[in-house]
Amino acid sequence: MSDDVQTSKGMGATIAVVVLGLAIGGGLGWWQAEETADAEALEAEVATALRTIDPLERRTALLDALSKMRPETLPALRAGFESEFRFADSCSVPLFAATWADFDPTSAFDAAIRDWDNIAKRGQMTTEIAYELGRSGRVDRAKHLISKLTTARVRFPAWGGLVAGMLQNSDLVGATDILVDQPDTGDRNRIVESIIMHFIRTQDLEGAMAWVDSIPADAPRKVKKSTFRLAARYIASLEPQAAVEWVEAQPEDADYARIADVVVAEEWIEQDAPAAMDWLLNRTTPGDRVLAIRTTMKRFVERSPTEASDWLEKQEPLGDLEIGIRAIVRELREDQPAKALSWSERIEDPKDREKMIAFVAGQWMASDPEAAKAWVESKELPEATREKIEAERLEAAEGARKW
Repeated sequence: MSDDVQTSKGMGATIAVVVLGLAIGGGLGWWQAEETADAEALEAEVATALRTIDPLERRTALLDALSKMRPETLPALRAGFESEFRFADSCSVPLFAATWADFDPTSAFDAAIRDWDNIAKRGQMTTEIAYELGRSGRVDRAKHLISKLTTARVRFPAWGGLVAGMLQNSDLVGATDILVDQPDTGDRNRIVESIIMHFIRTQDLEGAMAWVDSIPADAPRKVKKSTFRLAARYIASLEPQAAVEWVEAQPEDADYARIADVVVAEEWIEQDAPAAMDWLLNRTTPGDRVLAIRTTMKRFVERSPTEASDWLEKQEPLGDLEIGIRAIVRELREDQPAKALSWSERIEDPKDREKMIAFVAGQWMASDPEAAKAWVESKELPEATREKIEAERLEAAEGARKW
C-alpha cells in the first residue's frame, strides 16, 4: 500500500472520529439542555400547583407534578416545593412526603428533619414517610429513622404513622410489639391511638376489644392499663353499652380496668348523663368513689347544669354525691344565685356550708343588693355568717376576689 493511500485513509478516519465526536457532543449538549429545561418546567409546575387557590385543583395539580418524581427529577421538584413552602398545607405536605418516601425514604426523612423549621410540617413529613415505610414492610428502617427524632411533637405522630402503615400491611402483631417495647409514655399513647383508630375506621369495635384483651396483664410499663383506658374511652364515645359490657366482663381484681369506670362514664355523660351516673355509682369501688364522682359530676354539670341539678335533687341521701354541689353552685351562682344558695344550704359540714353561703350571698349582695338582702333577711343566719357575707360583698365590690 502506498503512502498516499495510507494518508488518505488516516485522514478519513480522523474526520470520521471528529464527526462522531461532534455528533455525540451535540447530542449530549442537547440532552443537557432538555434536562435543564425539564427541570425548570418541573420546578415551576410544583410552585404553580402550590399557589393554586382551590384545594381540589391544588391537590390534582400537585399529584400530576409529583407523578414525574424520579431520582433525577427530585432536585427540581424539591426546589419548586421549597420555593413555595409557605403555601404547603396539611394536604400537600403529606403528598410530597409520600411520593419522595416511595423511592428514597432516608433522604426524605433527613430533609424533613434538616430543612423544615415549622414543627407541624416537619411532623407531617416524618409521619407520612414512616407510614409509607410501615406499609411497605420496611419497619426496621422506619424505627431507625424515628430514633433520630428528638422533638416530641414530631416523634409522637411519626410513631403513629409507622403503626398505621403496619396495620395497613396487616401487621398487628408487629405493631403490638412496638407498643410493648416503647419506653416513652407519650409515644406509647400515640401508638395505642393509631391502633384503636384503625379498628374504628374499619368499624370493628369487637376487634379492638379483643386486641386489648390479648395484651398480657403483666406487660412491662403498665402497657395494659394505659391501653385499656384509652380504648375504653374511644369505644364509650361511640357505643357506651359496648364499653360498659366490656368493662364489666373484666376480672374483679384486674387493676388495669379500675380507672376505666371513670373514662367510660365521662364519655357516656355526653349521650345519657343520668344513666352514666347511675351506672358509675353502682360500679365504683369505695377507693375510687371520690375521684369518680368529682370528675364525672364536673363534666355533667358543665354539660347541663339544670339537668345535673334535677338529677342530684332525686338522690337521697347525697353521701359522696355532695361533692357535686360545689360544681353546681359554681355554675348557678351568677345567673341563679337563689338556687345556688339553696344548694349551698345542703352542704353537711357546718364550716363548708357557712363558707359557701357567705361567698355566694356576698357576691349576690354586690350585684343585686335588694334581692340578696331580702334572701338574707328571710333566713335566721348567725351574726358571724352575716358579717362574713358583708366582708364578701366588700371584696366583690372592689373586684379583689375571683372564684
